[in-house]
This record gives sequence, structure tokens and C-alpha cells, in this order.
Amino acid sequence: MLAAELRLAGVETVVLERLEMPSPHSKALGVHARTLEQLAMRGLVDPFLAGGIPLPAWHFGFLSQRLDLTRLDTPYPFMLAFPQHRTEAVLLERALALGAQIRRGRSVTGLTQDDDEVRVVTESGETWRAGWVIGADGAGSTVRQTAGIEFPGTDADTYAYLGDAHADSPPPPGYGVLNERGALR
Repeated sequence: MLAAELRLAGVETVVLERLEMPSPHSKALGVHARTLEQLAMRGLVDPFLAGGIPLPAWHFGFLSQRLDLTRLDTPYPFMLAFPQHRTEAVLLERALALGAQIRRGRSVTGLTQDDDEVRVVTESGETWRAGWVIGADGAGSTVRQTAGIEFPGTDADTYAYLGDAHADSPPPPGYGVLNERGALR
């Protein structure tokens, strides 16, 4: 998303991505109303609405009570079921269409900065030069750590598992609706 926004502003943009290929697995399954509003403001909501399933209620942390999202003051009073890997694909397509360059298999190992530029070094020894570098590489960000920017917080104390599966014989219609706890059946 940031690469696309930078391109819209006319900024030459190169994304160094550690992974060789996009992950086919999702860490998240839902897009919230406020995110849909933001996507709408950027002209990006249509692919999400066309390919997602609006759900009027959703769980929060698998608490026993579901949240009734139909009461929200928004054009999108629902949680949109839309897997993360598809979200990433929509955003990647947008960034590429706007001219961003994506360089896969480039794991950042360090950076240095002087008055004129920032130099980013990858695992293979490549050096990239830029006026600015943005660290959007997660909680363990090499860019952030090398720049000396702290990431205060606490370690996770709750874990959940999510699996992507392809069935040889798909379940009957209605399978996949939310149960009384707000989880997918």
C-alpha cells in the first residue's frame, strides 16, 4: 500500500522483499469497516467487495459474545471475509501498475546513512542507495533495529493457529458461517 501511495506522489519506489514468492497462506481473514473506508478513499475498495463475503457479526479474540457490526455508522457495516494473501495480491497489483519495483529474495541485513544517502545492504551483498528508507519489515525489523528505533511492547501470551486447506470434496453450502462463538464452522 505504501509503495502505491509513494508512486501516486511521484516518488521512485523499490521494495526489497525477503520472500522469493508471495506466501499462499493467510495470517488474517477479515477486513474491518474502517479499513474498507480507507480503501474506498484510495479507489481500492471494489476488488475487496467483489471478492469478499460481508459478515454482519464477528468475534473479537474468540470471546463468547459476537460483535454486531450492523450498528456501525459506516457504508460497510460488516466484517469482510477476505484472506490476507488476496489482500496482498490486490495491493501488489496496484503498486506494480503504478510503477513500483518489487525485488524479491532480497533480505536486508544492514544499512548506513550519511548526509547524502542511505545505503541498504542485502544478504547477497548487494548495496542499494536511496534518499529515504522505510522499515516495513515487521516486529523484528532489520531496518528499525539498525536505525536504533526501539519497538517497546510485550511478548505475545496467546497464540492461535490458522490453516489453509483445499478439500477434494468441498463441504455443503452453509459450511463456513459463524457459529455462536463468532468462529467459522
